[in-house]
Amino acid sequence: MVSQPVAATSIYLTPDEQAYLDSKPDLSVLALDTFPPFAFSEGGISKGYSIDYMRKMGEVLHKEIRFVSGIPWFEALKQLQSGELDVIPAIADTEERRAFIDFTPYNHIEYITAAVFHRDLTGSSLEGQIIAVAKNTFLHSYLKRNYPAIPVLATSTTDEAVLAVANGRADIAVGSYPSLNFYVQKHWLSNLVTGQIKGLDLPLRTSLPMGVQKENHLLRSILVKAQQAIPYDQVAELKEKWMRGAYRSDSITGLTSSEVSFLNRHAELNICIDPDWMPLEAVRRGEYVGVSAELMGMISERLNVRFNRVPSDSWEESLRLGRQGACDLFPLIMKTEERESFLEFTQPFVESPLVMITQVDAAYIPDLKRLKNKRIGVVKGYAFNKMLKEQYPDLEFVEVANIEQGLTRVRDGYLHGYIDSLITSGYWIQNRYQGQLKVSSEIDRFWQLSIGVRKELQPLLPIMNKAISQISEAERQDVINRWISIRYEADHDWLITLVGILITVLVLGGVIVWYVRLNTRLEQEVCRRKVAEQEALNLAQTDQLTGVMNRHGAEPIINQEMARCRRYETPVVMMILDIDHFKRINDTEGHKVGDDALRWLSTTLSQAMRETDQLVRWGGEEFLILLPDTQLKDAEELAERYRQLIEAGSPKAVTAFTVSIGVGQLDPIESFSQWYQRTDLALYQAKNSGRNRVVTSHEAAEEVA
Repeated sequence: MVSQPVAATSIYLTPDEQAYLDSKPDLSVLALDTFPPFAFSEGGISKGYSIDYMRKMGEVLHKEIRFVSGIPWFEALKQLQSGELDVIPAIADTEERRAFIDFTPYNHIEYITAAVFHRDLTGSSLEGQIIAVAKNTFLHSYLKRNYPAIPVLATSTTDEAVLAVANGRADIAVGSYPSLNFYVQKHWLSNLVTGQIKGLDLPLRTSLPMGVQKENHLLRSILVKAQQAIPYDQVAELKEKWMRGAYRSDSITGLTSSEVSFLNRHAELNICIDPDWMPLEAVRRGEYVGVSAELMGMISERLNVRFNRVPSDSWEESLRLGRQGACDLFPLIMKTEERESFLEFTQPFVESPLVMITQVDAAYIPDLKRLKNKRIGVVKGYAFNKMLKEQYPDLEFVEVANIEQGLTRVRDGYLHGYIDSLITSGYWIQNRYQGQLKVSSEIDRFWQLSIGVRKELQPLLPIMNKAISQISEAERQDVINRWISIRYEADHDWLITLVGILITVLVLGGVIVWYVRLNTRLEQEVCRRKVAEQEALNLAQTDQLTGVMNRHGAEPIINQEMARCRRYETPVVMMILDIDHFKRINDTEGHKVGDDALRWLSTTLSQAMRETDQLVRWGGEEFLILLPDTQLKDAEELAERYRQLIEAGSPKAVTAFTVSIGVGQLDPIESFSQWYQRTDLALYQAKNSGRNRVVTSHEAAEEVA
């Protein structure tokens, strides 16, 4: 994440406790590799709830946390016992371990045990079923002890156990509920269910405190005080981040072992930005916002590092801080000879042409060399200033504090023009100066903006290049679409100016034709760019197999309808539709038939649905239908109509199959996750009660009760 500068939380430590901390360069903490979402390794980088939580402890204690990963569990216990390892953040309290471990009085983690299985297994007997479980774990021993007759497939990790169910090597996988849910979503296994199995009695709740070396009362007391000092809302934010189960496959691949080691040693990095350069980057109400803020947020998540913004009041001050070594990174900065003295530069991250902005009644200028003795504004410290002064010696360049000051002085007549990037200029014209200013000239230069890396952190340069290269075009376009809306004005004022020239100077008719052609080319280029942007946006929001909307495309529509429901009390209903025995279709008739079934189902539903409803492929063989302005009873009738249509039509079109449908109406006070879970439970009940049927969330709730 990209953090804003905040005051550090302080806690009271006794002199002995403070002396203990002062005597240690850091606190060594175990980072498990396969315990998601609490602690796991991805691309060689430690991630998870416990990792972030221990970093917060380090913040309140003003102590560096050094994570120790890649060691076996028995070795971690040995290192804790010898004092080589300071903390194991999540460890079960057992009689045997109390001989060499002191446990905190609070539980760092609590979770329930669950199972993962195919929807088709719901209600089936355990007889003949194979259960997959991570070997040498408490659950492995529990199954062997309590269910000796059931075949057990011992896997190296819980992830492998879940995949064993997905590929048919096992029927059930058991583990912690959060870990199972994490891996199901990681692999998009929407045909698997996480829950409890009838007849399989698993220990329901597990509580894990923190553990320190026996008799290390000082460290135990310090951890207790640190835990109490972390604000509740920060803990809740971490839980929301890691426990909601929203897995994103977004780690940076291709990192070398030395690069991973470097990141582990530099988990927090300081960044300097231009505080007033919207929409690329800025500080608004104390928050770092803009295109670079979102892109750096992606890199932060994927590298599992924290970016701390260094406060500054201007771009010039940010550069001064960079020269002093206070800035590890500049998210968007142009490479210059002077800056190379203190920065290394990545490949270009964002590109934008330079343009000149003038008042709306100014004539178009195809070449700035034709402009003489005019005052042109530029922001002080910008990289292209030196180049402009050398290339256009007949112009007087006036330095301004920021883009707003420059544009305001153009509007008020103190400057003839102002030069900046097309992205930033277009944004400001649209939002502040529409009808007053316009783009009057494009300069034959592109502003290539890279990430600047402090020279002393040279190993960070290839890491950032890898991070940039792995942010897809669709992701970049999505960010740009949220922040930028550049529109070239229909420059009829150019034509009016040219008509005036035609009347007064007929010999310049050829110039007029040239202007018109130039304007036409400009409009064609703008149109081409808009088409390309829209195609990229459509690609990112559409499921490539079926052609219907995907989750990414549905998110803003769902949010909009939920907001309408809360504000105007208009009903909105969700259907979750799942093909029955879809795995059997793939296994017996082949994946091509399965794909054909998905395509036919999408086409059939699209043709049968009302114009106001939205069809989404949610994942695998599961579809979601959003029904605005619809009561639950009416939605139930529609769902039954769809069910009958599919049952009757599928044998003639592809292969015979049926669907089960869960239907749920939004309660205005609930979140999307809660709404989805209620509707998914209805689908679960539809499967459990025989399939090929419709169940509403109200009916499902009554059955559970």
